[in-house]
Amino acid sequence: MDILNYVMELINNGLFPIACCVGLCYIVVMLFKSYREDTAKMSDSFTTALNKNTNAITKLCEKLEKRGDTND
Repeated sequence: MDILNYVMELINNGLFPIACCVGLCYIVVMLFKSYREDTAKMSDSFTTALNKNTNAITKLCEKLEKRGDTND
């Protein structure tokens, strides 16, 4: 009976809080990893969209400049 009380006390005072801390650290690390991966994907797609918009605006400006030259 004394051994059972010792094991229960050890679990309650030491192992359970340590296991909870390790579990929470694991969850936080996984969340940050997922966040970094999602951010990288969004960054790539944002860069692609920005480059396409820049090209479209450049072409539009070129067409507007050509029209302006002929109307003068």
